[in-house]
Amino acid sequence: MFTMDRARRLCAGFLGFALLGSVHAGDLLDGGDLVATGDLAVGASAYAQYSAVAQRGDDNRAAIDQAGRNVQAVIGQAGRDQEAEILQQGTDLTASIIQVGAENEAAIIQRGNGNRASIAQFGDQNQARVEQIGSGLSSHVTQFGNSMTTTVTQFR
Repeated sequence: MFTMDRARRLCAGFLGFALLGSVHAGDLLDGGDLVATGDLAVGASAYAQYSAVAQRGDDNRAAIDQAGRNVQAVIGQAGRDQEAEILQQGTDLTASIIQVGAENEAAIIQRGNGNRASIAQFGDQNQARVEQIGSGLSSHVTQFGNSMTTTVTQFR
């Protein structure tokens, strides 16, 4: 049985794994942890980018904007009333958002080739949106809870 406690442990494990990679200037350090509370926006344009954001608490916002080749982005949020958005433009795109809590919003917008998007939400009244333009066009949305909304739009 998949419980909220198990979902929180999964999220913590996922975030720990995702953030164990190399630390770059785009990462936010708070008290030695890769964690942020409040609003955060990360933008980059280069070859082989990796951006990761982890937030806990309520009313947080995170946005990652990437352009270039081989771009990867991960946002993890635990709390209530969170917003996460990943915008990627390039050739080989990978984006993941995981949220634990209620009334959260997640959006992934990808333009280019090799699109891969995944959103996982655990809680009630969450919204997920994926928009992909290009080729490849792979998306996966998982939601556990009540009163969820999912929108996936793909154009070749």
